[in-house]
Amino acid sequence: MMVDQINNHYHYLLLVKRCHLVDDYYVSNLVLMKANMGSNGMMTKTESAINEGRTLFPTKTKSAAVLGKTENVLKIPGKGNKLGRRITKGKWKGFKIFLLTLEERVTCPSSCFHWSTCYGNNMPFATRYVVDVWLLHRIWKELTILQRKNPRGFAIRLHILGDFFSVEYVEFWRKALNAFPALRIWGYTGRIDKDDPVHVALSSLRRDESRFRIRWSGDVSSPKSALSYDNVEVRRMVEEKEAFLCPEQQGKTESCATCCGCWENWDTLGMKHRDFSHRGCQTKPVVFTTH
Repeated sequence: MMVDQINNHYHYLLLVKRCHLVDDYYVSNLVLMKANMGSNGMMTKTESAINEGRTLFPTKTKSAAVLGKTENVLKIPGKGNKLGRRITKGKWKGFKIFLLTLEERVTCPSSCFHWSTCYGNNMPFATRYVVDVWLLHRIWKELTILQRKNPRGFAIRLHILGDFFSVEYVEFWRKALNAFPALRIWGYTGRIDKDDPVHVALSSLRRDESRFRIRWSGDVSSPKSALSYDNVEVRRMVEEKEAFLCPEQQGKTESCATCCGCWENWDTLGMKHRDFSHRGCQTKPVVFTTH
């Protein structure tokens, strides 16, 4: 799209917005597109990735068919990673943590609030595993090994990048939870459109399986959600203690593994935590100050 086309579309959207037919999200995306256009009218690499719905770093995508000898798709967090490596409290205490990274945008809904500002834009070294016939086969193989080595329990963070990309993929994790009793899952999803079949499948799995603790990203109407602090309504929720700020991002705890709020602060009986919870509290959204 050339500069004049973008400018015309931008002014059109502003006009339509005044009629309340589109929201700030779509206009802000176009503002970003305008800002990223070079003086010659060509898109930058970042804008091309956003426009094409893919990662900014295509050379960092990889098929599970070509893994190295000791490489796994379910990885142990690196030293210093904000996730931590072993959960230190709560119902999942002692469980090791593993993570899965898919390709951002390719697997995500285009309605995601962070479609343009995905933190994957700043992760040039992360390996993204592509969705192909080998991926689920490999995940299942690794889950089998993890179940044998960690019969008491282990936790997987879905997804560092990427999202639940199909109903079939959601059902894959339902089958995995049935097959591997030690498995626990937590994470976040941008699939918040209630008409999205993937959202429906995720809602069903969240309702049926207590070991599957996935929060809705950007849904201010749900207590089991993950929100961004750059939203005025979210800031009000924090001030009125209707949501809690991520303690790890505030430097009040070492890692996700030493906090556990995203999965322990789930039902009507919360775990003790000086920052966001007390016994008898209701589930609250978690709020991230950085993305």
